Amino acid sequence: RYSPDELALYLLDFKEGVSFTEFVPTGRDPSWIPHARAVGIESDREYGVAVLRELRREMNRRATALKRHGVTKLADLPRDGNPVPRIVAVIDEFHVLFAGNDALAREAVALLEELARKGRSYGIHLILASQSMSGIEALYGKNDAIFGQFPLRVALPGGGGVLEPLNDAA
Repeated sequence: RYSPDELALYLLDFKEGVSFTEFVPTGRDPSWIPHARAVGIESDREYGVAVLRELRREMNRRATALKRHGVTKLADLPRDGNPVPRIVAVIDEFHVLFAGNDALAREAVALLEELARKGRSYGIHLILASQSMSGIEALYGKNDAIFGQFPLRVALPGGGGVLEPLNDAA
């Protein structure tokens, strides 16, 4: 429905790598989705953090452009031949970014928190998917800071950790 000038995708899969395989060319299927700016299949944490850094740089570029042109909405930016597409970053099994309590996990938390808090204003949207939130030391004390920014949460049976504590709908 939307052209790559209107929508850019950043797709990261931290588990088995099958979720986004259909969006990249392979020997069996050379087709690809032109909207994909980054596709990580069986991504490692370093690559994931590099993608989050790039998304933060893009958010900062957009913030600067909005200020420079004196506008508050992406749609009001002069195009000048340079499209400013909405960005959707889909991170499957995102909790892998936070595995352990090391510098990389802390940076991933900080980047994700900043993108969750400010990204929507600059046309950068996050979709985070995970089967479990347990054992993620880097997120302790950050649950509300990150997940409080998500207006829509979906929980399958047994996935109550993403919902409000008193919501037993999962």
